[in-house]
Amino acid sequence: MTSHEEAVSSDSEDSDSCNCSRRGFLGTGFGVGLAMATTASVLSACSSADPAPASGMLFLRDEDVALFHALLPVVAIDLMDLAPDTRHKRVTQTVRQIDQACAAMNLLGHSELRRLFGLLSMPVLRWLVTGVRAAWREATPQQIAGFLERWRTGRLETLRAGRNALVKLCSANYFALPESRSVSGYPGPQPGLVLALNG
Repeated sequence: MTSHEEAVSSDSEDSDSCNCSRRGFLGTGFGVGLAMATTASVLSACSSADPAPASGMLFLRDEDVALFHALLPVVAIDLMDLAPDTRHKRVTQTVRQIDQACAAMNLLGHSELRRLFGLLSMPVLRWLVTGVRAAWREATPQQIAGFLERWRTGRLETLRAGRNALVKLCSANYFALPESRSVSGYPGPQPGLVLALNG
């Protein structure tokens, strides 16, 4: 069994512990639709007072940074083989790359990302659509792996597309780092490929 499968298997116990009302709410897709609609409404209402990007970032906000810090060790499993200090540095570098890639997108890309990140930043809505109760800073790799697997195999195209966007942002920008390429043996992308993948 791979480490990812073990993570998903371990997380299944946490998933089973979620109450039936959540499973029923999401069963028909109504819950996700309502969550997305609620997110869009909230973001629209607050657009004139949007939180500023996190310190040192162009696009990502504090919750978005925490989200990618949680996602990266699960998506880029090479990170788990690194010493903690090195891993933290590599994750921080990758998050900055992700931020630059997001900032370089057009207005439509910004809008779509903001809806996705907004959904994942609101505690109640995040729990409804991912099953993760904890804040991203406190979420375990098993919980993250479980959420990504549920979105990958889910019936709703919206969630599958959201999962693909998150994984693509993590993997493309992680392997764009020279340090990551040397560890993984990946020769590196062709010029312009990272921008194309993130566009």
